[in-house]
Amino acid sequence: MGSPRSPQAKKGSAQDTINKCKGDVCKCLRDKIDELVNNVRTSPGSGTQGLATRFAAQVAGGAEPPNTAAWSNHQDQIINQQNQVNDHLNAYDKNKCPDDDLPPNARAYASRPLPTAAEWQANNPGVPIPSASSMSSSLLNATGWTLVGLVGLKVVGAAVGSLVGPAGTVAGAMAMP
Repeated sequence: MGSPRSPQAKKGSAQDTINKCKGDVCKCLRDKIDELVNNVRTSPGSGTQGLATRFAAQVAGGAEPPNTAAWSNHQDQIINQQNQVNDHLNAYDKNKCPDDDLPPNARAYASRPLPTAAEWQANNPGVPIPSASSMSSSLLNATGWTLVGLVGLKVVGAAVGSLVGPAGTVAGAMAMP
């Protein structure tokens, strides 16, 4: 069974998987679904971190708490990867591939709700969860002060620029007779 190959496909999409497939489309889709759900990355940049690992890492003891940029980034990665799994599952179903060949947890992880603060807290007892407003404050401190500094630099640069005349001379400087 197979879907027609398409010259244009978004990287990581089911159509991309189908386009790159050199054999049985169902096997290619199944293998990609298995990678997206169950792969364990051995080192940073060594491949896809599967959803099973992402969910566990998000709420593990010592993991970054909810209401932090790291937590939010991890949640976004889970959502994007669930979308990829669902795209591949839809293509798998469209190609009438056998459901019993799928990794047993694939459909569950594709629709699993995001990790919650309560799940994180259960593995990190006694560790306070920052308030949502503290995340806003920390982002403002990280980005807002940079913006203030850049605006100040631009203002100072403009002022200095107006004092510098042609060929790097200082405008308005007293000329020597």
